[in-house]
Amino acid sequence: MRLIPYFRGLALIIVCAANAPAYERFVTSDGRPYFRTDYARITIRVNQRVAAGMLNSRGETMITSDSEPLAALQAALVTWSSVPRSAVRFAPVRTTSALNDVNDGQNVITIGDTPEIRSVTGQALAVTVNMVMPDGRIVDSDTIYNPAYKFSTTLAPGTYDLQSLETHELGHALGANHSTVLSAAMFQSMPGGTNLEAQLSADDVAFVTAAYDDRTGVPQFGALSGHVSSNGSPVAGASVVAMDASAGVAVASLSANDGSFTISHLPPASYTVYAEPLTGPVLPANLYMAASTVDTAFSATFLGANEAPQPVTVSAGSAAFVSIPVRAPSSLHIQAIGEGAASGSGDFINFGAGAFRVPSGKSLDLLLSGPGIDDGVLAGGIRLLGPGLNIRPGSVRIDPAVELNGMPVVRLTLDIAPRSTSAVATIVVTRNGDAATYTGGLVIAAAIPSFTSAGVVNAASFQGGGVAPGEIVSLFGSLLGPDQGIANSGFDPGTGRIRTRLDGVTVTFAGVPAPLFFVSAHQINLQVPYEIAGKTSAHVIVENNGVASPPVDVLVVASAPDLFTGAETARVTASNQNGTLNSLSSPAAPGSIVTLFATGQGVVSPAVPTGAAAQTSPLSLAHGATVVIGGQNAKIYFAGLTPGMIGLMQVNVEIPASTRPGNAVTVQLRVAGVSAHAATIVVK
Repeated sequence: MRLIPYFRGLALIIVCAANAPAYERFVTSDGRPYFRTDYARITIRVNQRVAAGMLNSRGETMITSDSEPLAALQAALVTWSSVPRSAVRFAPVRTTSALNDVNDGQNVITIGDTPEIRSVTGQALAVTVNMVMPDGRIVDSDTIYNPAYKFSTTLAPGTYDLQSLETHELGHALGANHSTVLSAAMFQSMPGGTNLEAQLSADDVAFVTAAYDDRTGVPQFGALSGHVSSNGSPVAGASVVAMDASAGVAVASLSANDGSFTISHLPPASYTVYAEPLTGPVLPANLYMAASTVDTAFSATFLGANEAPQPVTVSAGSAAFVSIPVRAPSSLHIQAIGEGAASGSGDFINFGAGAFRVPSGKSLDLLLSGPGIDDGVLAGGIRLLGPGLNIRPGSVRIDPAVELNGMPVVRLTLDIAPRSTSAVATIVVTRNGDAATYTGGLVIAAAIPSFTSAGVVNAASFQGGGVAPGEIVSLFGSLLGPDQGIANSGFDPGTGRIRTRLDGVTVTFAGVPAPLFFVSAHQINLQVPYEIAGKTSAHVIVENNGVASPPVDVLVVASAPDLFTGAETARVTASNQNGTLNSLSSPAAPGSIVTLFATGQGVVSPAVPTGAAAQTSPLSLAHGATVVIGGQNAKIYFAGLTPGMIGLMQVNVEIPASTRPGNAVTVQLRVAGVSAHAATIVVK
């Protein structure tokens, strides 16, 4: 069995790609890197015909009917907009009647079927066409999807993940070339049925922070520079990799024609450094480089020695320098990897030339194949640069039941320690002093986030029963986010809304990303997207650093109101007319006006975008709000969204003049015919 990679291409207008000295970034023919001047607010438009269930000219499905294409494309924009220390921000996705036209100044995504589209896309899943000025300035980026393939947002069999693919294409629109790190979003190929590349790797992050550094705060990164040579002559086009095995971070750069290289924007750490030739899985053609400009007559070489690499310390605000004299070519090469059941034989789940995701906290078999990988590498010749990966003693063997392209397959059992964040690992095979590398070939997945529909509750009362559009909810479970809780620091200056990605965590309702207020391992506070209005249920998925939970169905209702109350009592969180907080020491007077706070009001009028603060003018009103205090109907002066807040309902209501004093006078809120849970207020 072999994996046929479907390559994602990039058509370039005006200039062609040349040797790129850093992060495989595109440069003009005279060495100027591609860049965008609109990086602070890039507007991407989607052709208005793009929709779930759309067919190509042959009557074949292009996007499955259960997909949420606009939400997936928006999620890809958010991924690039959420990188710390990067100034890149994408505006919310818009629809347009325009198609791909590199001369119209619009960045348009097109999924359609015309002879022109089929001609442009060829065998690629998608093509991004950049209009580039001679100085490297990108002035137009159009992405065209190939109608010969089927896309989805549900990882359906036989489909390609729309969010992963768009994440990759947006990298091209920012000026990134393909990556030599197999687990990077910018790696050249993507198998079907996976979303491995929906998240950015450290290599992708290094690109976008180097190209669009926001230059705020104290220096957080270091750099590694140096020279690659062979017998005293410079080596051009070597992929130089800095690998932090303890953190699972791999960042790569190409050596220039004079053998020099620089990897900037590296997190401070101790790195294993090596140079590898572009002999596969990444070839010069995958980086749009002429083979004649690239030196490949050498083998993978580690700084120090292949069997015992010399670590290099990279510190914030400084650069380390290394010199790598590479070894002569060898026949040793990792051509493909596979995975199978632990301690098994013959069976395998996947086998291909690309990265695989492996689950932490479990065991599985890793299969390796390629020239020179045979009995000679069994005795201690395989190691893994990555955290928590242990080769089970005595498990390295030749699998007699598997053969690939006439070559034997080496099989070994991995025991993978549990972890709460994702990481990458590099596979290294050594034999007689020679080495072969498979950079970033394993993505170690964090344990899967887990929750149930019962754990999705109104944030005011912690009661369930269904979610309403725009409601503030709390989601409880395990492995949902970081061990130490992280609160959202404010509105995204690029969109004016609360971010939908926080510390690597996203939550989607029916494919629509939810604005996040707070994330932690066991609790997430968020706003339910207004876009689910009209649905009867919605799939909810929590993704933590690239690891997604199984979808959980939650009931969708028109309204689910509840009043905010004290932590240990049913007393409402209310502001008295004199500005004091209602309490035993500060009761409300009959006839006075108090302000109650709630959430779960549902759709308001006029509408407010998901994640945006409510306006002061015009005020957004809730539908059909009533309040009963002490058994009497109370006069409402205002019931709607609190100006400047997100999803928070405010009710300005008068305490009936005949209300009897008490420390627990009942308050009953109803919105659109649905009653909130009973609460109390103090009346003097």
